[in-house]
Amino acid sequence: LQINFTRRFIKEYQELYKQIIKRKKIGKIKYVNINYNRGFYNNGSHFLDLINWFFGNPKKVILISKSKSISYRGDLNLNLVMIYKENFKIYLKCIDVNKLIMEEIDIFGTKGRVKINNNAQMEYFNIKRNNYYEHLNHYILYETKKIKFNKSILNAMKNIINFLDRNDSKMLS
Repeated sequence: LQINFTRRFIKEYQELYKQIIKRKKIGKIKYVNINYNRGFYNNGSHFLDLINWFFGNPKKVILISKSKSISYRGDLNLNLVMIYKENFKIYLKCIDVNKLIMEEIDIFGTKGRVKINNNAQMEYFNIKRNNYYEHLNHYILYETKKIKFNKSILNAMKNIINFLDRNDSKMLS
């Protein structure tokens, strides 16, 4: 019924999409950097789903490099650049170190930045005047939220059940 892309069912990711990206709270997206590990099929595909959900389909995808995964037998490490018509790029990079958990997303905009760090936290930044270089600005952290992954499977199951029972709800994945 559904692919295991459970980040779509995490409240913090939904808020990031609806409140920050869709409403352009951090301004025009200029650059996105995503680091993942443990192979493209196993883990990178989750981030490809997020990219498509948040930003839609790119106009061009460039394969930078491809290698065999040491973390997951039969999997590949893919490093990609996705170019969008709005003239920003998304870099999807694999860090293949065995037994390492690495999941980071960094979204840079003209008015702010959102970073999902490796400690399951979402960090929000504004652009402020730099104290040391008065003619320059920099990103300043103003809020950190813990990402609650533990409810994602339950929320996904509720979505499936509501869709099947009522046939009036939308499948999120």
